[in-house]
Amino acid sequence: STGTSNCRQPGKLIVATQKDQKIAMTVPVFMDRDSDKSEGSMGFVLPKAVAQEGIPSPGDEAVEISKRTGGRFAVIRFSGRLNESTASKQESILRKWMSERGLSGSKAVESAGYDPPWTPGPLRRNEILIRQINSSEMTR
Repeated sequence: STGTSNCRQPGKLIVATQKDQKIAMTVPVFMDRDSDKSEGSMGFVLPKAVAQEGIPSPGDEAVEISKRTGGRFAVIRFSGRLNESTASKQESILRKWMSERGLSGSKAVESAGYDPPWTPGPLRRNEILIRQINSSEMTR
């Protein structure tokens, strides 16, 4: 069978591949609010063992496999629901903090969530990440 399925278990998202191989996704889940897709996009971190063995083809053509580039980030952690309003507020706080310390950051912002959707807002862990830019990268 070449279908795809997503199965929720407490603290896990299981994704089936074309070969019906089930992979437990890890946290964080990255959300792209700057996506040109109306629904935005979500990024899941694959377990290290799966990445080392070779990533299997997803069972859904809407799923894309890509590698996230590492780097140095300024990060602010906060609780509550991760939505446009809270993300924008936290981004402003983080950019002010960076500015006060003479740090330059990318215009792009990344959001990360660490909890399943049924976790109450006050108990949620969220982050806003801004890639730092050093002075040599700014002149490129």
